[in-house]
Amino acid sequence: MKAMVYSKYYSNQDTMTNVVNAGYDVDTYITALNDIDQLRTKYSKKNGYTTEERKQKTIAYINSLNMEIPQKAMMIRNYYTSFRQYNNDIVNYVANLNISYEDKKAILEGTGMTVNGNSVSWK
Repeated sequence: MKAMVYSKYYSNQDTMTNVVNAGYDVDTYITALNDIDQLRTKYSKKNGYTTEERKQKTIAYINSLNMEIPQKAMMIRNYYTSFRQYNNDIVNYVANLNISYEDKKAILEGTGMTVNGNSVSWK
């Protein structure tokens, strides 16, 4: 089962590099993605739920994970780029990681942010 889950989410080396560089436990991260997929299917419009209900369930699940707040916020932004309340925390968290500038840029851009030199922006 674990191999099947990994194969589904191990889409490319860059994605997994970002996951590792951002300090996620890979097993937890992959399991969470699988759980979120199942949750989002369960709470879909097809099953009679509103988009807002699905969003609330997704965010509640991510917030229940044993991760740092900026890691949770980055995961939420993977689904909802309009989720901005922790953007400064994400930027500060990534800035303090002991990785290269290019790796930091890749992580931030992976959350839908734009990096221009030392400036980070979002829509």
